[in-house]
Parts: sequence; structure tokens; C-alpha cells
Amino acid sequence: MKPTKNICFCLVLLNMFACSSYDKFYDQFKTVEQKEINPYDQFRFSSNEFPITKEIANNEYLEEFKKISCKKIKEDECVDKYKAMFKARLKLIYKQSDVENINQMCIAYPVECNSNQFIEKLYVLSNNYNVDVIEKQEKAKIQAKNDAESAALVSGLLIGIANQQNKINEKNERRQEREEERNFIKEQLNQTRTVSCTTNAWGNTIHTNCNNR
Repeated sequence: MKPTKNICFCLVLLNMFACSSYDKFYDQFKTVEQKEINPYDQFRFSSNEFPITKEIANNEYLEEFKKISCKKIKEDECVDKYKAMFKARLKLIYKQSDVENINQMCIAYPVECNSNQFIEKLYVLSNNYNVDVIEKQEKAKIQAKNDAESAALVSGLLIGIANQQNKINEKNERRQEREEERNFIKEQLNQTRTVSCTTNAWGNTIHTNCNNR
């Protein structure tokens, strides 16, 4: 094979590879673009990341916390402030969590709740569960509203059709009545009328009676 032919062959292969790669990229991009975005996902959190626990466990953060929040107080009081700060952050971030239920869980599992990571996981799971409940409730409301609107629309259409049919029936009835009236008149006009007269003479008096038939 000549060098020019080798070069042409390689260019063809490169072009085919480039087109194939572009097609795959476009298909992936199209799939991502068409993927439906769930607005409730922004209120859900991963149960394996523990961002608050990691942040407040950082040594630099702990030192800064002690300087600002634990001046002239005992160590036990500082620990209580630290725990209160942790729970306050959990409530701010995981707003849909059921705090009362989590407290009951920690009463039931005190050893596990000695870990901030475990407590944060409870908040995440509780938050995500309640977001799911809210989403289902909202979707049910929307579906019920759509069903009611569809039923009202169908009902309106049926009423409209029924009214239209009633108007058609009334027109047909009036047309039938007029037709019957015309037929009656025609029959009356077409009837052959005969006059029958009877004459009676009584002496010098003559009586004539005529009847229509």
C-alpha cells in the first residue's frame, strides 16, 4: 500500500472515530438535558456525608469555638454549649426533621446517640422521610385538583351535549307538529263535500232540509 493511501485510510478512521465519539457525547448530553428535575430533591440530603459533624469536629473550629463561646465558664458548661450549637445547626439545615421523634430515638439508643455522626444521620433520615411525605401529599392534591377539573370539564361537555340534543329534539317536535297540522289541513281541504236536500210539502207549505256530507 502506498503512503498516500495509508494517510487517507488513517484520516477516514479518525473521522469515523470522531463522529462516533460526538454521537455518544450528544446522546449523553441529550439524556441529561431531558431528565426531569424534581424540585423536592433540593430539600433532601445524603445520609453518608455528615457535613455539620465534620465541620464542628475540625480542630481549628474547636479552638475558635472555645475562644468565643467558652470564656470564663467551666468545661462542662462549654460542652453543653457545644452540644446546643450542634443541635441548633441540625435544626437549621434539616428543617423537615422531627426533633421530638429524634429525641425519643436517642432515649431508646443512648449509646449510639453518643456519636454526633449518628445523631446527624437521624436528622437526615427524618428530614428526607418527611420531604417524601410532603411530596406525596402535594402530588395527591395536584392529582385531585386535576381530576376535579377534568370531571367538571367532562360534566360541562355532557351538559352542553344534552342541552344541544334537547334543542334538536324540540325543533324536531315542532317540525313534526307543523307537518301534522299541514296534513290535517290538506285532508280537510281534499275531502269531497256533498249536499243532500230533502223537500217535504204539507198542504200549501214546502219545507227543504239540506245536510253536508
